Amino acid sequence: MTFIPRLIAVLAISAMTLLSPGLLHGQGLIPGLPGPAAEPAAVSDPLGRGTPRGLVFGYLQAISAGDYERASFYLGLPTSSETFRKARGARLAKDLKVILDRGGILNDNWTISDKPEGNPTDSLDLRIDQIGKIVVDGVTIPFLAERTPQENGPAIWLVAPETVARIPDLLAVSHSSFVDLVIRAIAFGLSSR
Repeated sequence: MTFIPRLIAVLAISAMTLLSPGLLHGQGLIPGLPGPAAEPAAVSDPLGRGTPRGLVFGYLQAISAGDYERASFYLGLPTSSETFRKARGARLAKDLKVILDRGGILNDNWTISDKPEGNPTDSLDLRIDQIGKIVVDGVTIPFLAERTPQENGPAIWLVAPETVARIPDLLAVSHSSFVDLVIRAIAFGLSSR
């Protein structure tokens, strides 16, 4: 499944889960999903980055809205100034979207952990979860999330700094899909009139 259909599926399932978990549980549509009363009251990150699944959902919401500045808050950027985040972070968030559109494959929604500790049973470091992969020129690169401690609050999940560091190189070697080329040709044709 390509990135855009997977994006739509992730957003639909996540929206249903967030909007009406009790309804879905009561109807038997998602077995084992706790109702609202069973959910623990925990301090949560206002951007939903408390779990790998929350990271993915939040980033996808931000890029779907074209809000790349907000999307940058889901990336593991070097500790730097707010000016850097606004300028470079937004650009990296947009470039990551382009890379994912061209060759990104997210893991199925139900396999991305919705627990603050991530997936402790994978073979990765306890702070790292693989949330997908990026295929560029026949080479597969893991799309990683990393649990990052915060000074004033609980640890949050961000796109791993090692994945973020590769964005410029991946963008340079990734190729536009046929659909990208057709859309650009149509846009160019319309703008030249």
